[in-house]
Amino acid sequence: MLDRRECYCQLLGLNPLRASKYGDEAIEAAIDAAEEEWKKSSRTTDPTVRFKASKYLEEVPEMRAAMKDPERRRLEFEAARRLLEGRLQGMKRQGIILSDGSIHVFPDVIAKQLAALRWKGITEADIKAITGVKSTAPPSPVGSKVQNAYKAMAKVGAYTPAELFNALIDRPDLKIECHPLNDASGFALAESTLRTCEGRVNNIKLADFPEQDAYIMCIRTVKLAFANESDYAELVRFGKCNRDLAPVMDVLETEYSARLGREDIDRILELQHAKIDLDMAIPILQIFCYSRRIP
Repeated sequence: MLDRRECYCQLLGLNPLRASKYGDEAIEAAIDAAEEEWKKSSRTTDPTVRFKASKYLEEVPEMRAAMKDPERRRLEFEAARRLLEGRLQGMKRQGIILSDGSIHVFPDVIAKQLAALRWKGITEADIKAITGVKSTAPPSPVGSKVQNAYKAMAKVGAYTPAELFNALIDRPDLKIECHPLNDASGFALAESTLRTCEGRVNNIKLADFPEQDAYIMCIRTVKLAFANESDYAELVRFGKCNRDLAPVMDVLETEYSARLGREDIDRILELQHAKIDLDMAIPILQIFCYSRRIP
């Protein structure tokens, strides 16, 4: 029905997903309002606007006839829905598809799509309902305590608790009498080392340790992830995986501008497969690609 003319639902600002809510009076009111708007536009000084408005005014009698006939109205709304669905399909490529099949579009994609549609009555919720997309970041594979602890460590150049504590232990001026740790160090030893490092960092003079404030804040945040052995193990696993993925992320960000497929990501990961924790790596890469707007 729309092969040779514009969509009546779009011109009138009618939502094809809610056809049942529009009665005869509501549709007539929509046509009346549109007609008044086109009459004003037909008197403007812009010749292009005048021409288009005049063409729309010529269509008004046919609009009224089509919308008064129940069958023609039904077909009109069905055609409008198909048109809307077709116009929204390309939007799905402006984001990332997770391993579970869900699509997360970049933050401003839906707003830009709404502006480009120029279709009154269509909302963000409608676009999500039609396309099934989400406008939020992909879910993290770890809890908030672990996320915050990792971010705090990253600010001082560490990926894991062992790296954090060893950086302090290795400083002769701090005089922390603890053996260096590694990522396999147990929870009890790591917790004991944390307490020792915290006590020393809190009590040293700022003049002797200019980075004191940064490390105090870091240790306070990391300490929350030491609430139990499970959180600690998750923090170590998350940090190690991010460390292993660092060169992969660098390649993704600097060498890829086209849309990535899973085969591309697998190829980039090939050299790291021996050590990368793929169950943790894939969701981390999903979040990374979303944050860097890599489709």
